[in-house]
Amino acid sequence: MIQLLLVLFSALNLGHAAQVTQPFLYEIEKNGQIAYMLGTMHADIKLTDLPAFATDKLYSAGTVIIETNIDEVTPLAMALYSKPAPVALNQTLNAAQWQKLVSAFATAGVKEFQLIGAYPGMVLQQYIELQLKNPNFRAAKAPALDFYILDYAQTNGKAVDYLEAAQVQFDILQYTMLDAKVLKEVLDLNTKTELKNYLVRMNIDGMKLQNALNTAYFGGDLDALAKLTTSGMDDKMSTMLIVDRNSAWVAEFNRIIQNPGVEFFAFGAAHLPNDVGVIKLLTDDGFKITRITQ
Repeated sequence: MIQLLLVLFSALNLGHAAQVTQPFLYEIEKNGQIAYMLGTMHADIKLTDLPAFATDKLYSAGTVIIETNIDEVTPLAMALYSKPAPVALNQTLNAAQWQKLVSAFATAGVKEFQLIGAYPGMVLQQYIELQLKNPNFRAAKAPALDFYILDYAQTNGKAVDYLEAAQVQFDILQYTMLDAKVLKEVLDLNTKTELKNYLVRMNIDGMKLQNALNTAYFGGDLDALAKLTTSGMDDKMSTMLIVDRNSAWVAEFNRIIQNPGVEFFAFGAAHLPNDVGVIKLLTDDGFKITRITQ
């Protein structure tokens, strides 16, 4: 769960300006129709960090396509707070963990029956805040390359399209929120010092993963990027996050590329490589794909 939240739902902050000298930029062509696609990283990479040969393709495009409409995902995600989880939380935790959770939330006026239908992933963050009495525990999202691209498109009157419905990413979010592994580990800690040390270790692990992702992206290692993106995920999550989405996107590429004008696709670079990647799937579907390096 930690890897997915870091990679998919949080924007990674590089902590310094970094130039992308060889972006994962491709020309795609089918039946005489030409478009471009850019493998992005959900990190604070600005358009000015990309070389001109990449941004020129974006600037000249009539339509910009990103993964999904984030504005539609937000209300769906908020619905998780108003609908009970499919598995009761008191059945997910053991008796000692459940009582510890109930006691902690009682200090905030939350009743036991209100916790039963909660999602573990949501309760985890709130429990930590209660224990540490730190209302600012939630980390602010950093901007991401995908959002910079979308902002440019909207600001400059470009048409905007999406590769998938918001429900797809909502389903992934819901699945991660059901993961109780970290919540159980946190509830098994006995003191606030142990909790703080646990969070420090999580942060260190997160930074190591972030640095490895940065190295893979800026080093042009697509295979390493793909492996890191799914690191620690179970088979169902990997299928939901990569395999099923890539397969469904082929039809969207075919739909969009038939529209008049030039399209510019931007989505996570981890979707590009290997036998279930977008490059292979589009090639098998009759697209000609050419890497652009200057």
